[in-house]
Amino acid sequence: PLMVPLQDQLNHSSDPALCNVSLESTATGFEVRAQRAIAPGEQLLFSYGEYSDAEQLAAFGFVEALHQSSSSPNPFNWLPVSRILSYRASLFREHITH
Repeated sequence: PLMVPLQDQLNHSSDPALCNVSLESTATGFEVRAQRAIAPGEQLLFSYGEYSDAEQLAAFGFVEALHQSSSSPNPFNWLPVSRILSYRASLFREHITH
């Protein structure tokens, strides 16, 4: 993960059909580009990338969907909050040192 100012205003979708913007690197920074016409008030959606639910929770602080059923228990019951916070801190430290 990489910290890009204002990127946090864009919402995530893992469904490519719903993504309506892209974040592109340029020689001077980053640009948000519309992939189609966007209606006033419509959410700006792009994919943060392919992550497991645990990685998504640790890196971004949310999970798009918990695929729970009686045969599939919550995968986060085993994941202590201290481990999540430690992982997020390590990502931040790694980014600011590079």
